[in-house]
Amino acid sequence: MRIQILISLVVLLFVAGYLLYPYLQSSYLPGYTEVSTKPYIPEALPPPVPPSAPQTVAKGTTTTSGQVTYLGTRQVSYTASVEMEVNNTSYVAARISQIAQQLSGYVSHMYVVNSSAQITVKIPQEFMQSFLDQLSSMGKILQKSVTANDVTDQLIDLDIRIRNLQAEESRLLKLYDMAKDVSEIIQIEDRLSQVRYQIEMLQAQKTNIEKMVQYATVQISLIIPSKPQQEDHWKWVMDIASKAFWGAIALIAIAVAGGLPLSLVILAAYVVYKLIKKKQ
Repeated sequence: MRIQILISLVVLLFVAGYLLYPYLQSSYLPGYTEVSTKPYIPEALPPPVPPSAPQTVAKGTTTTSGQVTYLGTRQVSYTASVEMEVNNTSYVAARISQIAQQLSGYVSHMYVVNSSAQITVKIPQEFMQSFLDQLSSMGKILQKSVTANDVTDQLIDLDIRIRNLQAEESRLLKLYDMAKDVSEIIQIEDRLSQVRYQIEMLQAQKTNIEKMVQYATVQISLIIPSKPQQEDHWKWVMDIASKAFWGAIALIAIAVAGGLPLSLVILAAYVVYKLIKKKQ
C-alpha cells in the first residue's frame, strides 16, 4: 500500500512538473529555453505589379537615310522571373510552350528533369501580363518579379553611329568613282569594307535591342515540392519526459526552499524545549 502511494505521488509530481514547466523554466530553469519546432513561415509579400501598358518600339520619324529616330516614347524592355511549385514538371512545361505559341511567343530555352525545370519564354510585351496570369493557374507561385530596362539612349546612340558611317560610305563611293590611281582605289576599297562591316555590326545590335523591346523575357523555374518528413514519435516522448523531469526537480527545489525556514524555526524550538526540560 505504501509503495502504491509513493508511486502515485511520484507520478503526480511529474505530471505537475510537466504542466508547470513553461511557467517554471524562466524563473527556476534559466539554462533551458523553449525551442519551437514549428517551421518558420515568412509573411507573404505581394508580387510586384507589372506595368499595365508596356512600351513598344515606336515608329518615330524616318530620316532621308532610312534610320528611325526615337522621339517622345521611351523604349523599355521587360524581364520577368517566376518560381513555382507544380505536381508534374513535364506536363506544365509542355503547357507553357503551348500557351506561349498561342500568344505569338516562343520558348527559347527549356531544361526539364523529374523534379525541376528551367524554361525561358519570349512573349510580346502586350501579352506578358496575360501570360503571367495563366502561369498562376498551373501551380503555386513562390516568387515573381518584373524588371524594366530603358534602352532608349542605346538605340539613339546606335542610330547616330549608323548614320555617320552611312554618310562616310557615301563619300567613299564618290571618291571611288573619281579615283584613277590603282593604289588609291585599293585604299578606298579597304576603308569601304571596314565601314560596311561596322554598319552591319551596329545594325545587328540595334535589331537585337529592338527585339528585346518587342518581346518580354520570362524566366520560369519549376520545382516539385518535397514530401514532408514523418514525425519522430520518440523525439516527442523524450521532449515530454524531459519537461516533466525538470519541472519536478523545480517543484522539489521550490518545496525545499519554501519549507526550509519553517523547518529551521521548528528545529530551534525543539532544541530550546529540550534544554529547558533538562534544567527542570
